Amino acid sequence: FFLETRNVKTTVFVFMDDLKKYSPHFQHINDTLAFVVHLSFLSNDCKLIGLSEEQYLDDLGSIPAGWNKSAEIYQFRYALKSDAAVNKAQQQQQQQQGSDEQKNDDKQKKTMLVKILSMGQNALLVTAVRQGSNNVVTLEVNLSDHIDTKQASKNLNEYQSVYRDINGLKVLVNDQITSKVIPAKNAKDDDKDKKKEKEKDKNPLLIHDPYDPNPLHGPGGRRPG
Repeated sequence: FFLETRNVKTTVFVFMDDLKKYSPHFQHINDTLAFVVHLSFLSNDCKLIGLSEEQYLDDLGSIPAGWNKSAEIYQFRYALKSDAAVNKAQQQQQQQQGSDEQKNDDKQKKTMLVKILSMGQNALLVTAVRQGSNNVVTLEVNLSDHIDTKQASKNLNEYQSVYRDINGLKVLVNDQITSKVIPAKNAKDDDKDKKKEKEKDKNPLLIHDPYDPNPLHGPGGRRPG
């Protein structure tokens, strides 16, 4: 039981360390939830490419100016860093003539749009959808379940005292939002990863002998005499 408790505390500190690393400046209590949603995507190999439905940029950075300009609605558009690297390489191979439209299409593929909407004094609605999909995932969060509103009224940027359970909040967002809209890894990529792991496990001292039914005896497949 002691080990279990210690592991939970360690996880909380890790999430809190992530928050402190970015050191966002909260202006409204709704910012506290919106940034945890944002942090959830940053922690899953995503980069921020837009602060509206129409915006598709290369990279806005982790905390761009204006991310929390409105406490009524937050909008974030993300792309996977790995997909962005592939798209960039493909764009470099395209000819400049007649390729602008194709570049825009490539940039918009596999992006994710996240919105956080104020639902009144104590609740926020998180919605997320993958580009080209009609499957919108939603999560309603009561702020008082995760935020100490009394402490928040004193100083929003005392992270340690403002969040009741940043671990639980981040896990909730990961399970109900982030993991459901980030594109699943390609099966071919999984096969490549498995192949790499098998290559790592191979013993370089063992030489396969096609005539030996048991090739695990030693160099050449023969058991040492």
